[in-house]
Amino acid sequence: MKEQPIGICDYCLEYIMAEDWYTSKGKPRQHCCRDCRNTANSQAGAQIRSTKTLARIAAGEWINPATLHPPDPVNVGIGVRRSILGRIRQGVWTNPALSQAARKKLSRPRKHSGPLAVAIDRLDSGSKISDLSEDEATAYRTWRKERYSILKSTQSEEDKAQRRAQWRAYWHRRRQPHVGETGE
Repeated sequence: MKEQPIGICDYCLEYIMAEDWYTSKGKPRQHCCRDCRNTANSQAGAQIRSTKTLARIAAGEWINPATLHPPDPVNVGIGVRRSILGRIRQGVWTNPALSQAARKKLSRPRKHSGPLAVAIDRLDSGSKISDLSEDEATAYRTWRKERYSILKSTQSEEDKAQRRAQWRAYWHRRRQPHVGETGE
């Protein structure tokens, strides 16, 4: 049912041209365009969809769609790039590193310095350990061993047992039977 006066869109409250005030069936036109119609219909059904979803969650029937269809990193990257290029074409894109928050973060001192900082940066950008210099590789390996020993000392026995079980399952799945083996 139309809520606004004839000639005014029920969603965006813009004027509808006089020749479009009525539909081909003779009823007053509610919306000025498809976008307004689709958005209004979507908002009208949002409460119903929400109620149904909450009922499914309460009944334990709801499954997170992200677990069924995990995001593909390639497609996510393509979507991000397309979005940025669209904003550049519109002339509304700004470099995120120029914001005040980013400048403040970038001006903070690094957590690591010397060969370790260089090694971490190079490994983050896709290099391998074999690409690092001897000093960088030694600093990185020492740092990793320290981090691992701290992690091991803070883990409970239950956590350690769970982690071992995960690794066993992972390596069991990865193991391929040799030629002539049945895999049993």
